Amino acid sequence: MCGVPYHAAEGYIARLIRAGFKIAICDQMEQPGPAAKNSFAEKSVRVITPGTATDVALLDTLRENNFLASIAKHASGSPVG
Repeated sequence: MCGVPYHAAEGYIARLIRAGFKIAICDQMEQPGPAAKNSFAEKSVRVITPGTATDVALLDTLRENNFLASIAKHASGSPVG
C-alpha cells in the first residue's frame, strides 16, 4: 500500500498491525522528474511490527499486553543481559 495521506495513515497502520502485518514507512526524498513520472527516491524511516508497536493508537490498552524482550551477549561470552 502506498500513497496514503498522512492524516489517514494511523487508521490503516492500526488495522494492518492487528492483522499481523509488518509495515515500513518511507519518505519521498526528491520530486519525480519529467522523464520518470512514477519513479523517485524513497528512504525507509520507520518499521513497525506487531511486536514493536508502542503507539497508544496502535494498541488496545484495555484488553491486550504488548511484551518485548531483548537478550544481549558480551563479545567475551559473558555476561548476558
